Amino acid sequence: MNHSKHKLTGLLLATAIGASSISHAEGLLGGLFSSRKDADFKTMLSHVPADTSYLLANKKPMPDDVIQFQLQRARQVMNMIPPDAIKPGGKTDDKTGDKADNTDKAGQFFEALFKDLGDKLDDKKFTETGLSTNSSNVFYGYQTLPVARIGITDKDALMATLKRAEEKSGYKLDLQKCGEQDCFASKDEESGMNFIVVLMKNHLALSVFPDDKQEIMLKHLTGKSSPEKSYAEKDWDAFLETNKFSGYGDGYINLKKLFEKNSSLILEGMKLNSAGKSTKKADPKSAAGCLAVAAEHIENVPEVLFGTTGLTKETMDYQLVVKTSPTVSKAIQGIANNASISKRSPDPIIDFGLNINFANLGKALTQYSNFLTGSAEKNKCKDISPMDVRKAMGGAMMVLNMGLSQFKSLYFTLNKLDLDDKLNPQNVEALVSIGADNPGSLVAMLAMTNPAFASLKIPKDGSPVKLPENLIPGRGAPLPPIFLSQKDKTLNIMIGNDKPTLTDYKPGKPEMMILGMDGKRYYSKMASIMKALPPVMPGKSASLTNKADKSAKQQINEIKAQQVQAYQMMKTMAELSGKLQEEIYADERGLVVDYHIKY
Repeated sequence: MNHSKHKLTGLLLATAIGASSISHAEGLLGGLFSSRKDADFKTMLSHVPADTSYLLANKKPMPDDVIQFQLQRARQVMNMIPPDAIKPGGKTDDKTGDKADNTDKAGQFFEALFKDLGDKLDDKKFTETGLSTNSSNVFYGYQTLPVARIGITDKDALMATLKRAEEKSGYKLDLQKCGEQDCFASKDEESGMNFIVVLMKNHLALSVFPDDKQEIMLKHLTGKSSPEKSYAEKDWDAFLETNKFSGYGDGYINLKKLFEKNSSLILEGMKLNSAGKSTKKADPKSAAGCLAVAAEHIENVPEVLFGTTGLTKETMDYQLVVKTSPTVSKAIQGIANNASISKRSPDPIIDFGLNINFANLGKALTQYSNFLTGSAEKNKCKDISPMDVRKAMGGAMMVLNMGLSQFKSLYFTLNKLDLDDKLNPQNVEALVSIGADNPGSLVAMLAMTNPAFASLKIPKDGSPVKLPENLIPGRGAPLPPIFLSQKDKTLNIMIGNDKPTLTDYKPGKPEMMILGMDGKRYYSKMASIMKALPPVMPGKSASLTNKADKSAKQQINEIKAQQVQAYQMMKTMAELSGKLQEEIYADERGLVVDYHIKY
């Protein structure tokens, strides 16, 4: 395998896709798309087959204030590269003084290229790189194989940018010809897959494909072969309107179409897998039957959609939809309790909520198990044992009915946390809130582990009761005060503060799960932990004096260096991160995940 070529292919893809917008690093797919002003989106779509199995694209130009804000964030990322990281001519071997091998020089090339891009990360200078903050991009399937087309402003300027990185690093690019176009090509000998980056006049065309598809894919990448029928812009507009996506970066994966186009390959894989489980030959009929079972699953989960639903200078809203059949949609809409979590922290470091109707979840699982066993028996798929499925389902239903049926919801929030130099918690504010039919029975369950809980009298009016010290073992570390309260079928466990700050939470629909994280505070805490951790290997003493321990000392030094690197990374993540909120629910379309980011 040619690692340097392999790295270059990945770098060009990452650079072209992400240079205009490290902007959405915390979004689901935001880093893939920049924005467009003058690039011809219709021309880009002309390369995309109308029946493609998947398509990701950006149609609308990103607002200028968003571009400027995200370019500033990109500059912060580029500033992570140390000034002395770029050494002309590449690295040298510490012992011999000889030049490092080509792979090491390739690493220097990447650093030099990123440094050059970082120096030009403003609206006026960035066009000098040949890339653009306003390019149009598409990522799609051609004969189900992945193809990306990323707009550039000037091929000559891009080549000049690559040339500057060559001169600074001492690494020579292996530029080839793909037809009449310049390209970079490499091959992974282990997998037999080819990696190609073609430099067209106004965009880069990239793909990964096996040897037997090389001629077809090269013709397509270089523009020599166009689809019989291309994806129409009006169809993309209809897709955006139907799903209420904004157009800044949206797409779909048609699982049914992808499955149908690859069914022969999937069938062969099933035959090989079946043969590998037994000394007997693979049963073609059973494999075909299992393929039919998989096809029936795909009928119930035919497509995945995703797209931006809102974008401003410092906020981004994104949605993921797993589309399901009406029968499945109806079942999963009943999994969340109608009464969602009613209180939520307004400003947590991290919070998490689970709101599940376990009775309905059990019904949905039973419905699925009947579908699975019925499909396996009907299609004669021997790899699925109805007996094993029923036994597993029986165990799951026992847990749901006996252990979890009384639980309605769970909410956890960590609002404050300081650590001393020994990583002991200081100034803590956290809450665990458990919704249950009988909150008092939860305390009785605690009494089974420690009889002292049986003597606690917890009023039902919400008044907090402080737990006696040492009731919960701290394993040598001091614990903050812990309080219990119960009200309205809810048991609250409060750590550090008997009245944590909460606000009313009223979502527009019942939610299965919620998640929130303040990235700045979370990664700052992680950085402080990385800084305070002692660099001692498991089973080794912190004091190493014998000559025999030199290798151990060296390992500890390496651990120290890794901790410093992790600490710096966490600090940078803290500077760049925003506040994330996520909600998971179901509607008539299927399962929906909403993401909200505020920088």
